[in-house]
Formats: sequence, structure tokens, C-alpha cells
Amino acid sequence: MSISILIPAYNASAFIAETLEGALAQTLPADDILVVDDGSTDDTAAIAARFAPRVRVLSVPNSKLGAARNFGVSQVETEWVAFLDADDLWKEDKLERQMEELARQPRADICYTGHVPFSMENDAVRLHQAVPGCPAESVVQKLHKDFIFLPSSAVIRRSVLLDIGGFSPDPGVSEDWDLWLRLAHAGVQFVACEEPLVLYRIHPNSLTADKLKQRIKNVRLYREQILPYLSGQARRAALKHTSDENASIAYLMKEKGDSRCLRTMTSSIVGLPFGNLWRYKAWLGMLLVRLKAIPQPHHK
Repeated sequence: MSISILIPAYNASAFIAETLEGALAQTLPADDILVVDDGSTDDTAAIAARFAPRVRVLSVPNSKLGAARNFGVSQVETEWVAFLDADDLWKEDKLERQMEELARQPRADICYTGHVPFSMENDAVRLHQAVPGCPAESVVQKLHKDFIFLPSSAVIRRSVLLDIGGFSPDPGVSEDWDLWLRLAHAGVQFVACEEPLVLYRIHPNSLTADKLKQRIKNVRLYREQILPYLSGQARRAALKHTSDENASIAYLMKEKGDSRCLRTMTSSIVGLPFGNLWRYKAWLGMLLVRLKAIPQPHHK
């Protein structure tokens, strides 16, 4: 069971050395470790190159995570691919545990783990509450609600990844959640290592990142990859979630002065006309603001 570690990296000079040291310290060594430098403007590629020949480094023009991962998959030849983000860390037995699970369940094509968020505070590591991997038998139901595992926790059969088209390169898509859903809908068998074997780095600015953009991506994914596969009560719950999320996004857009707020609130109402009725009042207020902004003709 040959395996490659694939690390997409963009301006990761502060983290890449530690991440590679953890990859090289695995109790089950990988057959290949590839860093895809995604058009970095710092020393990421040079730092990673110091680990040669045990680590290969390939540089590509900046194309975002999905496309960088797909390029890396095209450059390896092993049966399995383990993804590792350039700022995350692995516990030393991470690969060994996953390959043991996959050997026990040879029909499985993807294995995921739990994770532990961590942050650096005054040069000390602070571990946050662990997030266990959900049992494999409930993976589809969990995927229809929210994310359940990180790219850094996934080991995937390369042929299956190629057959399904890899990660979406569309920057308007949550590329990891989208891939897990497409794999689930295709009937791919998942297996779990529920223990937290990945250390997920929380950056100081991560809590203030553009959450609006991420929420827009998630609503799109709900509409395209979840609703068509649901029926009955589950579909009604997903429709309500999408409607409520669109309404919240519309308010955030309004606060930012984003003209898309009216269209987004309209989507909330059309998606669930008899949901929260306050949305109609909010929609009317947004419409009046839009009408007032229309230039009036000047009369002589």
C-alpha cells in the first residue's frame, strides 16, 4: 500500500519546516512527499527544498488550494494520497493508524481522523478541545449538515480521486466539503480513525477572516450538493437552514454596504416563502434603499 504526502503551500515560510519535520517523523514513512508551492512570494519553496531529497518541491503559478492539490495528485504515482496543509501538524502515528484501518477494510477508499485545534500564545502551544472523527456509518448524514473532517486528516485512494475529478478549482466553492459530498454521493466507502491525530493550527486572524465569503460558499454548496439528495423532514430542515442562512448573509451584506443584500434576501424568501415573516419587512427596507440610490432625471 504505497502512499504519498501532498502538501499545498502558499506563503507558508513560518510553518512549512515544522510541518515537514512532522511528515518525515511518521512511524510509517511515506513513499513520496511532495510540496506544491502555489506561487508563494516568500521563502516557502526554498525552505522546503532544504529537505531534499526526502521531499520534492514543485512550483506552480498561484491557483488556490483546490487546483494546487489536483496538480499534486497528477504528479504522484502511489496508490494512496494523504493531504497535509502547510500549517497543520500530524501526530507521529497518524499515517500508521490510518493505513491499519484501510488494511482492515480493503473496500474503503478514504480514511479520515479527528483533530485538535491549537494556537500559539506567548511562544507556547495551547491545545483546544479535541474534535473526534464521526463514526463512518453516520458520515453521509453528518456531511449533509456540516464539515466533519479536515483535508489534513484525509487519506484517499488516488484512482478514486482521479475518477471523480479531484477538488473543485472554483474559488466560489468550499472545495473540501464539496469533494467529501461528491465522494459520498458516488457511493465511496469511508472509514474513520476517530481519535484526533491532526493538529489544526488556528491563526491569530482566523476568527476575523472573511466569514461572509465562507457563508456564501456554504449556502451554494447546500443548494447544489445537499438539497437534491434529501427528502421529507431532512429536506425541509435543509431548506429552512438555507433560507435562514441567506437571510443572515443579507443582513451582513447590508451592514457592509453590499448591493447584493436585496438579491440574497429575495433568495431567502423564494426558497421558503412561509418561513420567518420578518424577512419581508427587511426585504422592503432594502428595496427602498435601492430605489433611493437610483439617479433621478433632471428637469429643465
